[in-house]
Amino acid sequence: MPLTCLTVDYATLPAALLCAAKAQMRVEFDRDDVYIKGAIARAISEIEAATNLSLFSAEWEWTP
Repeated sequence: MPLTCLTVDYATLPAALLCAAKAQMRVEFDRDDVYIKGAIARAISEIEAATNLSLFSAEWEWTP
């Protein structure tokens, strides 16, 4: 009974958290948005690896 991950959406969650992260960092300009979103994505990936939980939106296929 394999469980296969078909797709993982790495872009939506960091984009949704960007405004909150920028407010905490007191960043008011947009030139570093790509870097900040990448840092958020890396942090989420580290949390997923450490806790074995899935935080990114993903589509899975289970074959009985």
